[in-house]
Amino acid sequence: MLLLGVTPELADLGHDTIAVDRNESMIAHIWPGDTARCRAVKGEWVALPLEPQSVSAAVGDGSLSALTFPSEQGRLLSELARV
Repeated sequence: MLLLGVTPELADLGHDTIAVDRNESMIAHIWPGDTARCRAVKGEWVALPLEPQSVSAAVGDGSLSALTFPSEQGRLLSELARV
């Protein structure tokens, strides 16, 4: 599962979760820490550092509202379709 951002309450939703956030400080201070089931990486949502068709689900906490419409939101939706 892909988690957009590092919302700690969503960290353990999936069996194998990768969280992507562009802010190293958020990862360092908000993310509860990597485990065998979940990990966080630095990256842009509009250019996800993931292989095509590598996740089966994606979740986020208000993720679309953090991006400009229509350009960034459209790019994110394209990336979600890719991964």
